[in-house]
Amino acid sequence: GAAPRTELVKGLVFTSNESPPDQPIPFHHELAQSPTPPAYILFCCDIESKEGGATPIIHSAEVATFFESRFPEFAKRVEKFGVRYIRVTPKITDPTSAQGRSWKETYNVTTRAEAEAAMRKQGTTWEWLPNGDCKTV
Repeated sequence: GAAPRTELVKGLVFTSNESPPDQPIPFHHELAQSPTPPAYILFCCDIESKEGGATPIIHSAEVATFFESRFPEFAKRVEKFGVRYIRVTPKITDPTSAQGRSWKETYNVTTRAEAEAAMRKQGTTWEWLPNGDCKTV
């Protein structure tokens, strides 16, 4: 995901989002940009928020059914041409942003060369921006 988070169990369990509570989390499809998403994603609340904190979840099939019935022509175009995700990951993690996870943390690397190898392996194209951020497609 794009949010800053902590790995709790190596390669298996992560916190979901460590950005400040005043930062909105945009609606999204978990790991949509991943060529090999997990079959299951589990959510757990260890400490309940005193205010807010709800995580709305909806099954993708329900979204697809709504989309196809409400926007049939556009749904046909999406089916024909597909979807392309464009994302800019910062050079350094910004813990104040729900979208602030760095490319180093995203790919679990320390160098550009390691990040490029990881992106190449998953079939992602990239562009290094002048400020050190990485734009992926």
